[in-house]
Amino acid sequence: MKDVFLNTNTVQQLRDSRVHSWYRFVLSYPDHVVTRMLDTMCIQAGNIVLDPFVGTGTTLIECKSAAFIRLV
Repeated sequence: MKDVFLNTNTVQQLRDSRVHSWYRFVLSYPDHVVTRMLDTMCIQAGNIVLDPFVGTGTTLIECKSAAFIRLV
């Protein structure tokens, strides 16, 4: 497994105005963080993404928009 490190400046700079702007929750993180993690971890068709805590749903939404990722 590969370690994933995210630049906090990137997280703070970018905001998405799509689905994630329906409401703002201070502790949520931008969708591009999930997308970057999925890309970095080489998630492929048929892989399972487990998001046990769900939170505001950012991970689930981004995985669904990738269309080929199964969610648990």
